[in-house]
Amino acid sequence: MDFMTTAPADAMQLIRSRLQVDGTHSTSTLSQAVRRGEMLRLRRSVYVPASSWLQAYPWDRHLMTAAAHALWRPASVFCRETALALHGLPLLRTPRDVHIRTLRRQQVGRRSPAPLTGAASDAVVRQMLSRERGPEGRRLTAHDLNGVSTRRVLTPEPSLDVEVLGGPPGLGQVLRVELLEAAVMDTLPRLRFDEAVVVLDALRAGRHRRLTELSQDSLGQWEHLLTSRMATQRWTLAWEVSDPAAESPGESLSRARMVEAGLLLPELQKEFDLPDGGRARVDFWWPSLGLVGEFDGKVKYTRARDLTGRDVAEVVFEEKIREDQLRSMGLGVVRWCWPEAWRQHVLGRILRTAGVPPL
Repeated sequence: MDFMTTAPADAMQLIRSRLQVDGTHSTSTLSQAVRRGEMLRLRRSVYVPASSWLQAYPWDRHLMTAAAHALWRPASVFCRETALALHGLPLLRTPRDVHIRTLRRQQVGRRSPAPLTGAASDAVVRQMLSRERGPEGRRLTAHDLNGVSTRRVLTPEPSLDVEVLGGPPGLGQVLRVELLEAAVMDTLPRLRFDEAVVVLDALRAGRHRRLTELSQDSLGQWEHLLTSRMATQRWTLAWEVSDPAAESPGESLSRARMVEAGLLLPELQKEFDLPDGGRARVDFWWPSLGLVGEFDGKVKYTRARDLTGRDVAEVVFEEKIREDQLRSMGLGVVRWCWPEAWRQHVLGRILRTAGVPPL
């Protein structure tokens, strides 16, 4: 996967310490497992198998921590980027903190977590890191054992609406999360332009847990959360640029980069009849230039078998045949991947070289 989205169920193996029927408490047993390097402690009384944490992507670790916090403090209300993630919206960057509302001004601020490894010795920690592998077989470092901080944010109004979302499978708990509309209006003006476009594209396309498109009118009921002229301007620009036709965060990011570079914007998801009788739907289309643009996300290749049942080589070959047929129709084709899309000047240079003019 290339971006932050909801965590898979198998990444959510959280264990809460409890009083046992024999009068003992499971905390002592779990603490011993932490000292042996078998478990990690995410929040007080909430643990996770070390392998589940270390094999998880950073965005999954963020959601695991939110779920752990909900087990520890069930009344917590998640907000801002954490709320967006829990609602199922993609985030371009993984938040550094789990965001929680507070009514008390003295509680506002960031709090670092206790060490995940508890009283485990340095030798145990080194053994744990050498024994496990991260996502896609990546070698682990001490950074992978950093917990996720908590950031308490003052609520803008005591009566702010809350939705109750089901927690990870098997935990039996729910999470209290700010109403989707309120979380969007409060959070997006605080994000970078490219981050806001990624969220809004998905929101307008209904790619979130409600699975329905949110209208501008329903969001407008929360405009009072735009507390400054700058916030209003940032929100308005992101909304005007957003487009539900974008089918992935990579496409959304690419279009945001085109806006930043001042380039002519393309049509999205154009379909062509190919010479072999098939059809091709392309990500971007500049009709005045006869130019096709394609964003190639890593997920298409690294998870080809999981998603399509085909080998990576087969997917790459089919992409080449498809591109050859588009070129045989007299169309130009320009492609780019995540590294180019991340850097506006790089993608801008690629597109200008392909003939895309300024607005």
